Amino acid sequence: MEKAARKKAKRIKLSSASVTVIILLIFLSVYALSLLYMYFWGLLTSLKLNAEFRTNLYGLPKGWPWEWSFSNYSWAFNNMAVTFYKNNVRVDVYLAGMLKNSVLYALISPFVGLSVTWLIAYIIATFPKKFMSKFVFRLNIVLMMVPIIGSLPSALQLYKAIGIYDTWFYLVFVGLGAFIGGNLIIFHTYIGTVAKELREAASIDGAGNLQIMLRVVFPLTAKMYGILFLLGFIACWNDYMTMLIWLPSKPTIAFGIYKVSATTTTDGSWPPPQIAGCMLLALPMLAVFLVFKDKIIGQVTMGALKG
Repeated sequence: MEKAARKKAKRIKLSSASVTVIILLIFLSVYALSLLYMYFWGLLTSLKLNAEFRTNLYGLPKGWPWEWSFSNYSWAFNNMAVTFYKNNVRVDVYLAGMLKNSVLYALISPFVGLSVTWLIAYIIATFPKKFMSKFVFRLNIVLMMVPIIGSLPSALQLYKAIGIYDTWFYLVFVGLGAFIGGNLIIFHTYIGTVAKELREAASIDGAGNLQIMLRVVFPLTAKMYGILFLLGFIACWNDYMTMLIWLPSKPTIAFGIYKVSATTTTDGSWPPPQIAGCMLLALPMLAVFLVFKDKIIGQVTMGALKG
């Protein structure tokens, strides 16, 4: 009787767990479909004419696929532009120029920020007993919790005074102080997993601190660096606020779409050409994800297994 009761209790426990898993899978499936539907709707909308969009908001574009309108993409490529004045001279930056600025911004900003963050994390992880190491690590945690409000006007005046406002040097200058945040904790924890025996063995073989850092520790943490760089690249690619405030003469594609979405005087004020521009913005990120998805997922899984 006791054995039968245990089996029955076990079956009840397994059945309740199965129900929980099924409910969770249904919820996640609905959530995933809702996200995919937005991409599907955006693709269909980008293939509609402005007049058709008025009467056919959610349906398929009229006609067979070879009759769909791809003119919105050509319009976005040829006419989507950002206009600004430099030294009283009008400058128009079209999609090719915005693409160049997007690539530069998405490469420079995460590279500088992550490199400085990795270096500081290496120092405080290698010399944990030093006072400054403890101070910097604890200061990072405090600054992550304390909101910094109202510093934008003063920072704007400061950067204009030192001559880095609206220049690419702004990204380098800001990147030098970009170690505050969660990436420092990630690098600090990850570097701490590198066995001290490896560093000691390299030291016995005559390697200095710089050689140990570059030839022993960094190769072991290069994958994590690469993953965080990809995430930073994607975030910068979709960022338009930095260009709006700090780099107005270096418009990116994201900034260009923001400017077009705010206009009311051109054909770009309609959703179809605007969404066509958004699809052009999303294509490079989709390609990056498809190329590196195995590395991203594999790295996250490895980190979870290391616990």
